[in-house]
Amino acid sequence: MNICFIAKDQPWRFYAGGIATYLESITPYLAGHGHTVHIISLSYGKEEDYEVNGVHIHGIRIPEDNKKMRLVKQLRYFFMPKFVTFFIEDIILYKRFKELERQYDFDIIESDDVSGSSLLITLFCKKPVITRAHGSSFLVEWLNRNAANAIATTATAATTAHAKHKEKFMDRIQSRLVYYMESLQYRRSALVVANSKATMQLTQSVYHLQGHKGKNFSYLYIPHYALHAQSIFTEREETLQSLRITTPFILYVGRIEYRKGLMVLARAIGPVLRRHPNLHLYIVGFNTEEETVAIIKYYMQELSDLQDRIHFRPSTIRSRVYALMRSCEFVVLPSIMEPFGYTCTEAMATGALVVAADGSGYAEQIARSGVNGLLFKNKDSRSLEKQMEKALALSPAEKGRIIAHARKRQEYFQSDELLKQHLALYYTVAAGKTHLALGQLKEQQLR
Repeated sequence: MNICFIAKDQPWRFYAGGIATYLESITPYLAGHGHTVHIISLSYGKEEDYEVNGVHIHGIRIPEDNKKMRLVKQLRYFFMPKFVTFFIEDIILYKRFKELERQYDFDIIESDDVSGSSLLITLFCKKPVITRAHGSSFLVEWLNRNAANAIATTATAATTAHAKHKEKFMDRIQSRLVYYMESLQYRRSALVVANSKATMQLTQSVYHLQGHKGKNFSYLYIPHYALHAQSIFTEREETLQSLRITTPFILYVGRIEYRKGLMVLARAIGPVLRRHPNLHLYIVGFNTEEETVAIIKYYMQELSDLQDRIHFRPSTIRSRVYALMRSCEFVVLPSIMEPFGYTCTEAMATGALVVAADGSGYAEQIARSGVNGLLFKNKDSRSLEKQMEKALALSPAEKGRIIAHARKRQEYFQSDELLKQHLALYYTVAAGKTHLALGQLKEQQLR
């Protein structure tokens, strides 16, 4: 089978986000079982074609060496820059896809849902497209905007200004256009598969897909097969001294955005740190410019007496993240909404205790609070504070039992069974039998 993946994250090149991590997990398995696998992705370095583990990657970038593209680049800074950029990216991806389609005659296409990355393919290609609801551009912005507005009345001036900025008229127009691009891709796809039940329900609600696409929408847990679990135990051990880490510490890993629940954490961490004078908090994550600056300012101003014990660190390579996970008191994941958090699964694999928000993919990954990890009430800083105190109060034996159960739980997301389900899904959809694929998914979910 010839399988083509469309993505805006480039795998095996940069610090991987969720989409790239998914591709690094599933595509080598498919290639290793005799399938031809291509990934067409945006490249933020040079344009290149390369191969990793039998997977053919085509990294493309927006050309800027001709007058037409230079003009477009200039215009997009004045007229809906985000929407224009997304649409240009979609055109470039589509053009490269058409070139490869003529050469390889793909049987099926799988795409993420970010800014309608495969909208043109669903409109003009007759081959079936599976769209993976992973966390669309509009959905991410919508969650960030709602989270920012929710705390605007109690936030600092910088945070409030950013919340107001999000409400600018042109921003709303751009967001709505991106929404329509993503919505149309969902509706034109042969099948929409979410990476968790929580993602499926939220996407259906926000994009009003219950009626139109309700019969062609289901969820299947992402096989985090590689999980880089082997690398967790075989990569060069990083020492805390080399990372300049002060112990004991609590660890957060992820993007520094409102939707990640960092304001909830800010309100909960103060009392905890004050009760434990030797405890530190390390926030390791992606810089997202305006939001990152506003959030850091909030921490520095609202928790000014704890500045020497709250540390912001940029994203780093996996071996260092895993070293931090192994050494922390626990990993805290307060996201307001998380589709399927790789950080949660990786923390469980490294032997870290996880304290996470319910009401999202984390709840499905941990499954049983107090057994595989600790869950707190979503958006509730008091609930988070109590669960963090509970985690710190666990005896070594109690903590060891939870960690052992968590490691066993995360093995499910490395199972060959999930990958076999994905492969069966491809064959069924490629044969034009989407209704059978949905039946298979529902049967698996009931097990």
